[in-house]
Amino acid sequence: MKHVVVITEHFYPRVGGNVVYVDNLTRTMARQGIRVSLIAPGDRSSARPGKENDTNNRHMVYLPVRDRNKDDRIWEREQRNSFLKLCKAQVPVMVKEKTADVVHIMYGHYVHIVLPTISAPLVWTCHNVPPQEYRMPLSENSPAGRVGNAVLRKLIRQKHKRLIRSAQYDQIIAVSEATKHILVTDVGVNPASICVIPNGVDVNQKLAVPRHRRAGAEPLRLLTVGGMKLHKNVHLIPRLLLELKRCGFKVKWYIVGPEDDREYVRRIRDEIGRYHLEEDVFLEGKIAGVQVWEHYQKADLYVHLSREEGFCLTVLEALACGIPVVGTNVGAIPSLVMKRCGLVVEPTTDSILSGLKWAMLNLEQLAADVASRKNLAAQYSWDIIATKTLHTYESILSGRAGGNV
Repeated sequence: MKHVVVITEHFYPRVGGNVVYVDNLTRTMARQGIRVSLIAPGDRSSARPGKENDTNNRHMVYLPVRDRNKDDRIWEREQRNSFLKLCKAQVPVMVKEKTADVVHIMYGHYVHIVLPTISAPLVWTCHNVPPQEYRMPLSENSPAGRVGNAVLRKLIRQKHKRLIRSAQYDQIIAVSEATKHILVTDVGVNPASICVIPNGVDVNQKLAVPRHRRAGAEPLRLLTVGGMKLHKNVHLIPRLLLELKRCGFKVKWYIVGPEDDREYVRRIRDEIGRYHLEEDVFLEGKIAGVQVWEHYQKADLYVHLSREEGFCLTVLEALACGIPVVGTNVGAIPSLVMKRCGLVVEPTTDSILSGLKWAMLNLEQLAADVASRKNLAAQYSWDIIATKTLHTYESILSGRAGGNV
């Protein structure tokens, strides 16, 4: 195994767990001696060349499909179609000329459509199955909007079931057991074609152990990291914080992440103002990676509220920093937040509120066992994840992997 062509529909300047996954996994494989050609969307107007080597073994190929003056949070249909058209023209040539051993779609639901005649084995990483983590177009504030979105969710799921079933993947990598379960039970994928290899985390962050405090001392610092989207349940935070204050807890809650849905963010800001929580809730927005790690370092408790996740990288990052976690029972969170690492709750207001009260009352006990959280996170180092991925490639090439979907 010498060379892998990697394709992703999302890459920087977009942010999110899938971008972190692609970037870190390809960098680590390159560091382990594998030649990586990474194909990603690039700017149409950029002066940057379409190809560049950003590490010794990782070769970037930017396909010019994005307009720099447009919102980089939105992956428009026209941009996606342009990206697929360029992939169709260039990937088979790259595979043939550069003798790629494997082609790996590390993020993307549509690329396989344009690669029906690819000669190398085809691997796909499934982070989720839409409409999971999908931003719905209609407002949930009205009955008509909720009904319309429910219909759209069914149509989107049926569309992606057809897409996945029609693909000729030699192997699917699911990022969690929960994602594999959806692929098998809902989509109908042969379980023999799926292996579970989780997301990874940088376990070498040089951060001090967080300084935890008793609940009765100065305000506790709660942290939530992730895009401001409805399925992330960030809108629950003002009401949760109000109830915590009524129960006598002193709390400051920091929310870090891109404000993807402006209407949704306005709704949250209105709630913060309605309950007079301007000095208690802080919307930090999209910030640089180093600053995100600094927020983890300062936090007393990490809180993840989502009702949908494929994996949940931010919980793993918090654990890598030794921070106790209260997280919802979705994605990989139950397997990450095990005994002594925090508490798993249901994605409802009552369950989250009860979990937060318990965690803050027992924070000294939770905070004491930093080693358990950091040892668990060490099992998800990028070196380990890259090694497992390379073993999967080798199994395919040796004929031991499962058949096509």
